[in-house]
Amino acid sequence: MTVVRQLDKIKSWLETEICPQFKFKQPDDEHTDATYPYELVSPKVFILYVPPKELIGEAERVPSICIQFEEGSESMAKLSGVLNLRLYFAVFNPGEHYDYGVDRLFDANTEGWRDVWNLVDYIMKKLRDTELIEDMRVLKENGIHYGPASDQGAIPNFYPYYYAWVSFSVEYGIPSSKAQIKDLL
Repeated sequence: MTVVRQLDKIKSWLETEICPQFKFKQPDDEHTDATYPYELVSPKVFILYVPPKELIGEAERVPSICIQFEEGSESMAKLSGVLNLRLYFAVFNPGEHYDYGVDRLFDANTEGWRDVWNLVDYIMKKLRDTELIEDMRVLKENGIHYGPASDQGAIPNFYPYYYAWVSFSVEYGIPSSKAQIKDLL
């Protein structure tokens, strides 16, 4: 239950501290031109996997942050554990949409990468400024790592979707069986 509990705490932190600060375009693959029904939404947060679009629809999958962990470890001697986390980000932006009087104009471009990297920059700043996420210590000595989504070293073009990631580590305490026994004596 410790892994589940820690991942839930990260999700809660993202939902309260990060997501409300951002609004991104909600995807509509059928209308990426001037007919796009412009709607801005905050990112959703998922743990381990983003549900398939067959279950929740593409508009519910993006924008999003998906929390995964690369590995974890526990030290019984130190009564602590470490989770190495990776956050995956997904945004949608086919270009600029303008309302010009009663007309709607659209300028297709590939500047949507700025949206995902603004989110990455903000998360990195928050991690630098945050000592604790609930009762987990951000392991600043392990650094923050980040990058674009890649496939065999190349950055694929998923226009109008843009992807990136940030990884960092947190440390959490684990209960001591000796302390639990001591309370019973």
